[in-house]
Amino acid sequence: MQELIGKRVGDYLIEESVGSGSAGHVFRARDEKRGQPVALKVIHPHLASQPAFRDKLLSSAGSITALQHQGIARVYQIGEADRQLFVASEWIQGETLGHVLQNGAQLGLRLGARVVQIAADALVYAHRQGVIHGGLQPSNVLLSPHGGELPWRPLLTDFQQASLVPGEPLPAVLPYLSPEQCDGKRPNGRSDVYALGIMLYHVCTGRLPFQPQSTRDVLAGGAPPVPRSLRPEIPTVLEAIILKAMARNTAERYRSMEEFLLFLRREVDKLPLDGAAPEPPPAPPPQPAVAPAPARPAPAAAPAIAGAAMAAPAPAVAVPAPASSSDADYLIIRHPRLEPQTFLLHKWLITIGLQRDNDLVLTGEGVAAKHARLERTDAGWNLIDMGSLNGTYLEGSQLLADMPEPWKPGQLVKLGEYTLEWRSGLAQKAPKAAMPPPVVDTGRLYMRMQPTQLTTHAGLPAQAVLEIENQTGRGLSVTLGVMGIPPQWVAVEPGLIHLSPQQKVVVPFTIQPPRHHSAAAGLHQFKMEARADKGAETAVTNGQLTIHPFSQVFAEIQPSPLRHGKAGEVKLVNEGNGRNRFSATVSDVDNEIVFEMSPTEVESMPGEAHTMRLIGRARKRPFFLRARLIPFELRVAGGPTAAPQVGRLLAPPILSIWLLLAILLPLLFILLFLSYTGGQDYADPCTGIFREGDLQEACELGPQAAVAATAVPTATATIEAPPTPTVLAVVNTPETIVVPPTAPPAGAERLVIGKSVNGEDIVAWKIGDGATRLLFVGGLYAGFSPDSIALAESLRVRLAASPELIPANVTVYIVPEWNPDSARGSGGRLNANGVDLNRNWSCGWQALDNNRAGSAALSEPESRALSEFISLIEPVAAVFWNTPASAGNAGKVSPGRCAQAQTAASRALADLYAGAVDGYSSDQADTGQRISGDATDSIADMGVPSIFVLLNSTAGLDAHLPAVRAILNTYGGE
Repeated sequence: MQELIGKRVGDYLIEESVGSGSAGHVFRARDEKRGQPVALKVIHPHLASQPAFRDKLLSSAGSITALQHQGIARVYQIGEADRQLFVASEWIQGETLGHVLQNGAQLGLRLGARVVQIAADALVYAHRQGVIHGGLQPSNVLLSPHGGELPWRPLLTDFQQASLVPGEPLPAVLPYLSPEQCDGKRPNGRSDVYALGIMLYHVCTGRLPFQPQSTRDVLAGGAPPVPRSLRPEIPTVLEAIILKAMARNTAERYRSMEEFLLFLRREVDKLPLDGAAPEPPPAPPPQPAVAPAPARPAPAAAPAIAGAAMAAPAPAVAVPAPASSSDADYLIIRHPRLEPQTFLLHKWLITIGLQRDNDLVLTGEGVAAKHARLERTDAGWNLIDMGSLNGTYLEGSQLLADMPEPWKPGQLVKLGEYTLEWRSGLAQKAPKAAMPPPVVDTGRLYMRMQPTQLTTHAGLPAQAVLEIENQTGRGLSVTLGVMGIPPQWVAVEPGLIHLSPQQKVVVPFTIQPPRHHSAAAGLHQFKMEARADKGAETAVTNGQLTIHPFSQVFAEIQPSPLRHGKAGEVKLVNEGNGRNRFSATVSDVDNEIVFEMSPTEVESMPGEAHTMRLIGRARKRPFFLRARLIPFELRVAGGPTAAPQVGRLLAPPILSIWLLLAILLPLLFILLFLSYTGGQDYADPCTGIFREGDLQEACELGPQAAVAATAVPTATATIEAPPTPTVLAVVNTPETIVVPPTAPPAGAERLVIGKSVNGEDIVAWKIGDGATRLLFVGGLYAGFSPDSIALAESLRVRLAASPELIPANVTVYIVPEWNPDSARGSGGRLNANGVDLNRNWSCGWQALDNNRAGSAALSEPESRALSEFISLIEPVAAVFWNTPASAGNAGKVSPGRCAQAQTAASRALADLYAGAVDGYSSDQADTGQRISGDATDSIADMGVPSIFVLLNSTAGLDAHLPAVRAILNTYGGE
């Protein structure tokens, strides 16, 4: 790719080559818009030409570019320009951890572990954003020379790229790939834990635990040398952390990156500075010869301080500093029921709290397990509250959680009942004070939530972790529960959590309120509860969940069509999760209808339904013979901008009674004649007025007909009109008017998967809750395809009303109208940008005249939305319904294929569908591959069996339901 030097790719001018990897070649380039250098990775042509790789890389752009963390190299853009697929990232001047290790450099134990700790902290953030790296290795860790505490600042790069590269991984990547990835499974959070465990082994020992040459070698496994056999100074606890992180069985690894980071950080802080001998534990200093303090009554829960040097009772004017061979700063600790004590600030980071693993242990009222920490700075110390329940107060002001606050010498800090003050070790020195007595075991189950305040939108997850510690002297089996919010909102590790005495675990959990009016906007207080020994041991931690409001309104006109001069109604349902005010207006384009509606505005609580009375009268009715349907629109303000509801007013003719009399008189003579001859016949007074199937609706428009026969005394027969049919067609009216059901049926969940060019919702309906997912799509509009929308809508209603049709392990997703901006009329097949969405996919894409295929594959929001939705739900099959542009293709079930290589899976799906519907055949359509990217072909290339069902005159649900059921049962049974 050296020929690209000096050329432009999008907004980037390529200046020099940096190196090449498995996915692409990296250049130093200049962003000509921002005027700054960037690292530009140009994807190798053999990968960029593969639709599956390209689509997955582009679909990941939103989540990757949104990552902003001090331990992650910023990605500015993932895109395509000038026939190149590229990733533009932050330019980092430096080398990679891989180069450092390859050059034989021996990292100090503390330095190497600290680099992995910083990488783990960055991955905790990424995992909380839903992003898994999936390809961690030392070459993905950039070392910027501007690192502050460390010689460099480590930054992670290349998120999700390694997992996209098809084929056997490169040998350099294999040692870091988890066994489950080598077995073909998708990477998850524990896969990243495994990779960091291998990396920690590497930086601590100077070598890899094993050198596999293929995925088969990884799966074969083998016990690596234990780290201490290669580097004896590795602490035993750190060795245990390494081995647990790189366990071959995912269940034996840390549950989450948060848990791994918690244990690693604690051990890294204990490591001696590189190049210095470990400090031996100090000998207990002699007790000072002082008079004992007066006896005090023992409190119910006596406070205690561990890790602090005990001081003699001090005069009010001063507290002596602890003796030290250095000029270390120290804390003065005061408590209402204890004598003042001192504590040496002997490390750059000091943790304070109730738990015994803190550097300074304080027990008593108001102290959290991990309450606060101190970090040394050039100016002194920063104080950070670690999300404590009762807070940390500096000079009377409460600190914000996780926000460093400078703490000056002499300033007082309130922490529970304790008052802390730090002083510089240069100011004074004093004799050594006595060490405190050990802290007594609390003998209880402890749990803490981090963070305690969560914020999310309805339908989206919020993630947190629970730190659970068994502080008793016996093993416990713990179960978790939630109070205050519906349990179904919470996804937490099921079953028992087994804790040994003094063992601590970190358990991740997710709260995902549904996008439903029941998930009310605002603040929700909740509690997570841990129970052990049938409730004998319990721990409860409090949390707050804030749900952002969303607006959504359902509107429906009844009856449909509305009768001239007769009262109908508009039904409104507040489907949002907050209080809202809705106003409704009705109008028609040509002002042919006079409307009366009351009320026109309502105040609505979440889930509340309202009815508005609506009467419509046509200004001009047909004078003779024919009824008339006049379209009008209902618009509702107060919710999200949505397409208006389309209604129709049925205006009957003025002189229809005369028409009936004109027909009845000839019929009377005919019947008299037949009676005279002994024969009988019947005539339909409505024949010739309305088309077949609409007779009863037509007859309802005029007076009821009477038929007389001369053979018997005259009798009258009344023709009763049945309920309003779904389809009406009027003589000389060229279009078929389809009134699909609009109410969301019970059991169907409405999902907005994207927006059209004009901002219309692209809606998918989810029915069922199984692991096997099937997708049905209508409304592409090749030649205006209302039948495909009606078929998809009918299937939605049928499956929601009859969930027994869906196997228990199946979830059905239905997208009734993929292209909501398409013109409603003959030939309408383009979106608002004038692009044919079926020409806008990756397989065989090429530019067409008048931008009919778009500026690039998946350039249109409708195509991107569906592509990303398919990648998200990973269906096992996809069915597209459409009306063909060519009559010769009607009745074909066309299997998806790409590069002229038809997939066997799509062919099997086409055969299954065509075999269940009369009048359809499994046959490749005559269009699609010769022009530009085809939807089903591209989806088949993504590994999803897909078909286009090109509807003919047999387009009703009853005809196609056997095919749908065959697919449900065939794929649901796998």
